[in-house]
Amino acid sequence: MLEILTDEWGGHWARDLPHGALVGAVYLSGCIQTEDVRHQLGHRPDFEDHLLGNFGPGRYAWLKSRYKAFLEPIPYKGRQSFFEVPDDVVAGLVPDGPRA
Repeated sequence: MLEILTDEWGGHWARDLPHGALVGAVYLSGCIQTEDVRHQLGHRPDFEDHLLGNFGPGRYAWLKSRYKAFLEPIPYKGRQSFFEVPDDVVAGLVPDGPRA
C-alpha cells in the first residue's frame, strides 16, 4: 500500500497531503456487501482497490457514479463517518446531480 501512495503523491505524501481540508466530491450511487464484489478484486494487476480497503466478510463497498477533485484544498474540519458540508462551502465546485 505504501508503494501506491508514494507512486501517486511522492515520497513525502504523509507530510505534503492536505489535512483538515476538502479535496473533492463524490456521488455515492449504491452500497453492496463485499461478498458480492470480492471475486473481482485482485484479478487485474491495475486494480489496486483491494490493497487500500478492507473487503472482509460482513463489510460493505460503496459504488460511485461521479467524482471530482478540487483544484485547491478547501479548509474544513471534517469528522469520521458521513457528515454534511454546507452548500456555500463548495458552491460552484460540485457538479450538478449524479450520473451513472
